[in-house]
Amino acid sequence: MRQDGKSISGNFQGLGMVGSLTGTVNSSGRVHFIVKHGAGSLILDGEIRIGGDIEGTFYAVDKQGQNIAEYGLWSARSASSW
Repeated sequence: MRQDGKSISGNFQGLGMVGSLTGTVNSSGRVHFIVKHGAGSLILDGEIRIGGDIEGTFYAVDKQGQNIAEYGLWSARSASSW
């Protein structure tokens, strides 16, 4: 994952898929990612915690942007937390 100002990009691997990731982060630590995979996308929203861990919610959409009723919680740990 790479951050350039408020923009984030990189590769995503998790929740049973692999894809390219683009997103944003704001000054209060809120993140918004979009992961492109197959014929749809995964939308992830979350918050950066102390230490760099991120927690949030996700939902999946089809290629027209319609919610396909797949959703849940997600989290990521910073490499230094391992």
